[in-house]
Amino acid sequence: MQYNFDEIIDRSTSQSVKLNKLKAVFGRDDLIPLWVADMDFLSPPAITEALIERTRHGIFGYTVPYDGYFLSIIHWLKNRHSYEVYRNEITFVPGIRFGLFPKRLKDGL
Repeated sequence: MQYNFDEIIDRSTSQSVKLNKLKAVFGRDDLIPLWVADMDFLSPPAITEALIERTRHGIFGYTVPYDGYFLSIIHWLKNRHSYEVYRNEITFVPGIRFGLFPKRLKDGL
């Protein structure tokens, strides 16, 4: 699978935290926004297709992770890194930022 890493994607209208919150966080908006692990490349087609398929039912609400979610993490860590974890050692958070800095969720940053 090949990707075009030279293609520039305009994120200025995508409500991107790394662009739209630069001034609020750093006091200026002329910085290179490397403070958020946010991609500027298109997602691989397999991910885009999986998201489209998941949204076909048309219901968008709060969800909870199901067993397959946790099993996929357990199997991936074991197969890729020979690292064994158990279900009770995994906690779901809606993103790494909120897992590390839960107070910031309330602040909107």
